[in-house]
Amino acid sequence: MTGSADSSDTVELRLDSPPSKTATLLIKGDRTGSPPKAVPCTYELEPIQKGALESPIVKITFNDKQTMTIACDPLSDNCHADSYPTVGGTSFSMLWHITRADVQSAHTKTRLRQ
Repeated sequence: MTGSADSSDTVELRLDSPPSKTATLLIKGDRTGSPPKAVPCTYELEPIQKGALESPIVKITFNDKQTMTIACDPLSDNCHADSYPTVGGTSFSMLWHITRADVQSAHTKTRLRQ
């Protein structure tokens, strides 16, 4: 997922594959020229309610116990957080966008290594 920081730097939320519940919030420093900064966190996917459209809801917990819940639109890649957390002196926007991995590219890279 991508979003932005209060400094306008791009922020990427990278979720590790289940069963791991760890994630990294990466502040890229692309607008300010600051070195990239990684913020460790954990995540939990909320179960999809029966009969509802599949719309992911992710609860992020930072090391200082702040939380942010991101709900995504089931018909697009747009998401909305429930708060503006401030972690390590940086605040994050409420708007997020799902960035999907290029599965074909990842598969090709794996085959090339064999």
